Amino acid sequence: MKHNVTILGARFMAHLFFMMPVMALASTSINSLDINAPSSASVPSSNHSNNSMLPSSNPLTGPMSDAALGQIMMQVEAEPPVKTRGAGGNKLERLFAARCRSVVFIAHKVDTNGKKGTYTGTGSIVSMDGHILTAEHVISGSKMVAVGIFPSCKPGTQPEYFAAKVVKADSSRDLALLQLIKLPSDISIMPIGKLDEVRTGSSVVLIGHPHNLFMSLSQGTVSAIRPNYKFTRNRQATVIQTDGALNPGNSGGPMMSDDGNLIGVNSFMKGQASAGLNFAVAVSDVRSFIATKSTRPKSIAKASVVKQKLKKSSCKPKPLKKWKKDKVKFTLFDFNCSGKGDAILAIPDDKTKSPFMAFDRNNDKKPDAIISLNRQGQPQTSEWDDDFDGKIDYRGEHNNGEWQPSRRIRL
Repeated sequence: MKHNVTILGARFMAHLFFMMPVMALASTSINSLDINAPSSASVPSSNHSNNSMLPSSNPLTGPMSDAALGQIMMQVEAEPPVKTRGAGGNKLERLFAARCRSVVFIAHKVDTNGKKGTYTGTGSIVSMDGHILTAEHVISGSKMVAVGIFPSCKPGTQPEYFAAKVVKADSSRDLALLQLIKLPSDISIMPIGKLDEVRTGSSVVLIGHPHNLFMSLSQGTVSAIRPNYKFTRNRQATVIQTDGALNPGNSGGPMMSDDGNLIGVNSFMKGQASAGLNFAVAVSDVRSFIATKSTRPKSIAKASVVKQKLKKSSCKPKPLKKWKKDKVKFTLFDFNCSGKGDAILAIPDDKTKSPFMAFDRNNDKKPDAIISLNRQGQPQTSEWDDDFDGKIDYRGEHNNGEWQPSRRIRL
């Protein structure tokens, strides 16, 4: 039997980001800096002494530092929480208030067969050490993703973004488990229930980010529980069918009992969105999945990984020009093996001042990402202009010398 199934992860083609003016950095004269060398600059020697401060490859390729992903996140509309009226309204409001901060926004970039795209979805924080449960198809194709955690559930609240790695994924049941690289200062947990909490006719509540409308709540009724349901050619699981509203972007989010326990992971719908044939992988399969040993995510295409490794190993930062101005040593580098300068390393003579690297991500010779370093060349903080309006949008925090931010704080 052929199933007409719609997987619910939201996808946006990332072709909107090839435009960016210069970004101002208050602590330096970076706003007057071009990613270019003056005519008086000289060619560095092959044993350039500043190479010790460089990453081994382009650091601006991760989920938290990509310009396209940053712009997509900036464009996401923050929708006020749903206000319920009538019978049961107060209970729904209390349930939303108790669980909304354990529901996260997930985004990552995919490059498949030369086609680039940004995928978004929903997840649930299920442990105090930062494990996040979602659908496998939400994170398919990536080993690292960006997770948006909401500091509050007030209308218009924007998430703070954290990096997370994919711990394991089961494509056959459409489930995945992530791990935050760094925990937020405050964390809220989604409790995992049991299948016997729900029966046909039970009420269920869903919170997610359909079409990137943050923190949308919907309510429905369990239409059926379908054991070992084959919903695509390669996917089969016990699923909970509901008439509760699901749309692209809801994928991976929680289906909750009216007591606020997770009893399913939203996965797919059949027919049109208005048909009310929406499905979540049941908590019985969720518990079985979480209990299994960690494995390499099956969803990551081997060819893509090999291609990325080859490109990374063959493309090394190359110094092009060096010069000195205002007691600061500058070096122009080619990070993308294009033969053109796309980054500048600046090292002040004054050892009390921090070196920094300024990157040009669109070849307009203007800096749009600035990473501050210590004297050992380890990243400390960073600033990002991801909507390219000449103003800082995010500040990044870096741990353990990692060039990708572990956390990005929107200004």
